[in-house]
Amino acid sequence: SEDALDGNTSLIKKKAEHVKKVVPAYIGVEAILALQPDLVIVQENHNKAFIDALKDTGLKVMVTKVPTNLDMVQKRIALIARAVGEEERGKQIINDMDKKLAVVQSKVGKIPEEKRKIAIAYSLMGAFGSKNGLFHDICIRSGLRNGAAIAGLKRGEHLSKEKIVSTDPDLFIFPRYSATKKGDVDKLREDVLNDQSLQTVKAVKNKSYFIIADRYRYSASQYMADAILFMSEQAYPELYSDVNAGK
Repeated sequence: SEDALDGNTSLIKKKAEHVKKVVPAYIGVEAILALQPDLVIVQENHNKAFIDALKDTGLKVMVTKVPTNLDMVQKRIALIARAVGEEERGKQIINDMDKKLAVVQSKVGKIPEEKRKIAIAYSLMGAFGSKNGLFHDICIRSGLRNGAAIAGLKRGEHLSKEKIVSTDPDLFIFPRYSATKKGDVDKLREDVLNDQSLQTVKAVKNKSYFIIADRYRYSASQYMADAILFMSEQAYPELYSDVNAGK
């Protein structure tokens, strides 16, 4: 898809460049049928009428659940691998993920819960990360405590400044990219760090934050392991000095 070629959000840009056929991110049933695919993989959160229309064409359609945790991500990888006759490659992908996760666990596994850093992540819409979302699991597995979940943020709601102050996060996580207009992400970061109502928060007082690419914030593929490793390294750089020595 066109999105796969977007270097700001895609994790497969280089591989996608070798694929001759490019389709829009939002493609209709007729256009999909014209490609004569052997298999169509679609998430269950797609419009039901769209999914039904695909099935009515006689195409082989596999509907997958929307992952909200690591276990669901790995089960989906195994499911897709089996569907395309590549079970061994699927197992290898999961094994590669587990190796990265083991590195993270070796670094942060012994940190007591109460001593783990509290992080609050921002998008241009505000703080996000409800406890039922994928980002929450990424946080927890990185060795962090998800401030938005601690504050009781629910999906679709906004986190008030009062809740942010009471949660007192150790660090903020800001986005690297904005699809709207250039400079939005820089302004967001400056606005948060200079907000007078947040000056008592540890993350603001210590200017403690890091920037994460969108492709990691919402990674529901094998790259979730890379997202977990990246966030853990950013939050606890002192624990990864040996890992990063050769970089």
